[in-house]
Amino acid sequence: MEIKSGIENLKTMSKKSNSLLSETAKQEKDMYDIGEEIRELKELLEDDLITEEEFNAKKKQLLGI
Repeated sequence: MEIKSGIENLKTMSKKSNSLLSETAKQEKDMYDIGEEIRELKELLEDDLITEEEFNAKKKQLLGI
């Protein structure tokens, strides 16, 4: 019985660990996407297609500040 209980505990711990890893991977992907979008906005700014104010406002929105 103790072995079965130990195995169940390991399975539970593994599931929790995998869940945390997938959340971290999602956050990293989201940050990559935000960075990419800010780079695209910077290009629009450099091409005078948006104003500095528009760039800063959208960047703050993307970064959540």
